[in-house]
Amino acid sequence: MTLDAHPRHGRRAHGRDARVTGGFTLIESVISIAIAGGLLVVALNAAGSAKFGQYKTGQRQRGLMLAQDLMAEVLAQAYAEPVDTATFGP
Repeated sequence: MTLDAHPRHGRRAHGRDARVTGGFTLIESVISIAIAGGLLVVALNAAGSAKFGQYKTGQRQRGLMLAQDLMAEVLAQAYAEPVDTATFGP
């Protein structure tokens, strides 16, 4: 490829491949945007899954604390052994 001086545009490329071959093509840009979008979806799914796991763990701990408090309250009540025998039926 040879470069000749052109009076109006400065230099001009002559030869078979006169196109400028620098930068990204439209297809490369679309593919890179699609890849970045896919990675973003994967990252957001992972973050959401981790947050949901934390929520479930917190709910499990809260349920355990409530159950322990209820058991302590039941055990603190006085218990009297029944003296009468139960009769079932008429």
